[in-house]
Amino acid sequence: MKIVTFYIVSALKFKLDLVKYEKISSNINWIRKGIKVGEKYFPSIVNYLSKQIVLSNLYKYKVVIESEKNRSQKFIKKLFSIWIKKEKMKRRIFVVIEAILIPFTPILALLPGPNFFFYIPALLLYYHWKSLSGLKKVDLDSLQLEIHYIKEGKIIK
Repeated sequence: MKIVTFYIVSALKFKLDLVKYEKISSNINWIRKGIKVGEKYFPSIVNYLSKQIVLSNLYKYKVVIESEKNRSQKFIKKLFSIWIKKEKMKRRIFVVIEAILIPFTPILALLPGPNFFFYIPALLLYYHWKSLSGLKKVDLDSLQLEIHYIKEGKIIK
């Protein structure tokens, strides 16, 4: 089973950071070449899309949460559930904004060159929709959740 790792940045703000995750990949040659070009010139966009893919399949992964403070498992599960709710709300807002923007992109298609004004919102809409539907499938009771405590740079299970 594949593993994704979250780090608790701020428990008060319910902020978790996805630190270790699977990068985007494909078995199709031309898509793999496009990903390599994207990693070379636009690494932050490729990382963002990789995170969206991981969120869309989060229920399939073993989740490891790293914390510097010794917190109870019940607290960390509650923190993770609040984080998931917060991420779902963000994705809903993104999907609505992108769905509103896409009908206005044909106006900009009249400009010469490739129609990036349509491709980018459409791509983001697709990935945000996938991550939203994946986050809806997450069930904390059936999710394989493991907690690691970090003390002086060493991981304590």
